[in-house]
Amino acid sequence: MFFVASAIRNISDRTKIQKQLKQHVRELSRSNAELEQFVYDASDDLQEPLRIVGSFAQLLSQRYERKSDKDTNEFIGYIVDEANRMRILINDLLTFSGTSTSGKEFEPIDINEVVNMYCKICSSPLRKSMLK
Repeated sequence: MFFVASAIRNISDRTKIQKQLKQHVRELSRSNAELEQFVYDASDDLQEPLRIVGSFAQLLSQRYERKSDKDTNEFIGYIVDEANRMRILINDLLTFSGTSTSGKEFEPIDINEVVNMYCKICSSPLRKSMLK
């Protein structure tokens, strides 16, 4: 009778763990979608002012290149260069954040293997001693 009760408890524990794992996966997917949207919106919000600053700086450079002194042309050049550098940094941050899955290959995993590993971790003597 002990073995039957133990087996039922193990099955019910596994079922509970699988449900929790599925819930965590759903929450993580939702969180990743929100993060991806935030990064995209922030990037767009940051890049638009840079486009405007860079465009107007280039217009100033073209219109007043011959009419202004060397320092003014140099300063306008700095503005254009730094706007371009900031645009590159924003694009690099988008790439670094890795919120998009394009180019990434996923492979299927055995959920039972994950649950078994989780159960082993939870039932290890070290874990039990840490819980006391």
